Amino acid sequence: MKRIISLLVMACVVLAFYVPQTKAATKREEIVSIAKKYTGVKYTWGGETPSEGFDCSGYIQYVFAQAGIGMPRTANDQFKLGTAVEVKDLQPGDLVFYKNTYPSDGITHAGIYIGDNNFISATSSSGIKVNPLDNVYWSKYYHASKSVLPDETAQQVKPALPAGEFYDVSKSHFAYTAIYELSRQGVISGFEGSLFKPTVAITRGQAAILLNKQLKLPASTEMSFSDVSSSSAAAQHIAAVAEAKIVSGYPDGTFRPNEPITRGQMAIILTRAYDMLNYDEQSVKPFSDIVSTHPIYKNVHAMRAYNVTQGYADNTYRPNGQTTRAEFSAFLYRTLTR
Repeated sequence: MKRIISLLVMACVVLAFYVPQTKAATKREEIVSIAKKYTGVKYTWGGETPSEGFDCSGYIQYVFAQAGIGMPRTANDQFKLGTAVEVKDLQPGDLVFYKNTYPSDGITHAGIYIGDNNFISATSSSGIKVNPLDNVYWSKYYHASKSVLPDETAQQVKPALPAGEFYDVSKSHFAYTAIYELSRQGVISGFEGSLFKPTVAITRGQAAILLNKQLKLPASTEMSFSDVSSSSAAAQHIAAVAEAKIVSGYPDGTFRPNEPITRGQMAIILTRAYDMLNYDEQSVKPFSDIVSTHPIYKNVHAMRAYNVTQGYADNTYRPNGQTTRAEFSAFLYRTLTR
């Protein structure tokens, strides 16, 4: 009897210390998991965030950004990526594209394949919704599928690079010097495998952290935003820059730390943080998409006056566009060295 009891005790000890080994999620599984989180979010033409709503390509860009993968903004540009895939060979995380019957109109819709013959996308009628590929409507307009993700089984581990250097930022990259210097100073860091992921959007919370790493502002007040926990890694940095009136929240009392920071918001915080609003407005060529009555007209054109940015080749600034990690690095470094 004692032997039986001893064996039972030993079994219980073994079970108590046994931890089931769970398989790490693949990038494909991660993308599908992220995509499903936003089911039901409303459709908004031109929308790029959960709070404002999504259009189809804005949704794809946002989901992939959450998984650390940069994507172009439009469905037509997204279609230019990757390799063609037959429907029968689709894997979760692949993209499916649709167009109407007029060949010259280009891609009119895009979604993310999630497996089991289903895809998820932002539709004007239902917002973020899952639909079967063989749905009567969608099968009628199906155009092609693309795999835009790397083969994770074929990836090789590369040796770590010296501080400031990254495999995905060449010396010819427009932000190379900024990324190199800021990373060596500890202001901004990369990812595992000596990757920087320059095209990934930077969030409002991340921007607050990185900005305050350079400013080193103290926070004397408690966190006042309802969606920022005091235990969050970003809490003290957000509180500090908010207290200094460099960054503000939204009327509903939120900060929305996980939303990508826009180029317009970036102009506001940099010009406030580094006192850049005193400049000769008459000497600055206006951006074509920022009229003089625009609420951030002075902030955006201060960025041009101080050579922090000259905008795009078509003389636009695109204030509602997401700020990438590379753009943030370039803007901050040029501000510091102006």
